[in-house]
Amino acid sequence: MQSQAFNAYHKVSRQTATPRQLESNLLTKSAANFQRIRDNWDDAKAELESAILFNRRLWTIFMTSVTREDNPLPEDVRENVANLGLFVMNHQRELLLSPDARKLDVLITINRELAAGSQGCRATGLIPSQKQKKARIAGLFHFGSAWQRNDIGRVLEKTPATQDRPVT
Repeated sequence: MQSQAFNAYHKVSRQTATPRQLESNLLTKSAANFQRIRDNWDDAKAELESAILFNRRLWTIFMTSVTREDNPLPEDVRENVANLGLFVMNHQRELLLSPDARKLDVLITINRELAAGSQGCRATGLIPSQKQKKARIAGLFHFGSAWQRNDIGRVLEKTPATQDRPVT
């Protein structure tokens, strides 16, 4: 019963969330998946591949969005997001080739910080930095108009059911 309620709430929240909220929610979900695996490495290591697949899909959309010509973000921000995406992809590849719980820390941190920045606060606290305040005002944490709801839908549709567990 609780699972049905969670799934119904999750579906409605996806339909009513802004693109910025969806970005933040998906990044948080990915970070939570990685954290759960890190905290229970011996029992959850088998879930690593599906967690990486979810994160890879998410970052592929981000990188595709920021590299489109019609993306409204400043070029330097677009380049930074694309470079960060390449780093994330390479790090995930290394993690698959040589699994180690400690290697998850960087992915957890990146996703949490971007999710927090998208909501205008630091992952480590509730007070936004000056840089985050300016970025929030300029809308720099939202990856632009090219970031479409159907892109988000594709990420969520292809996510294994194990990824939809509520974080405890």
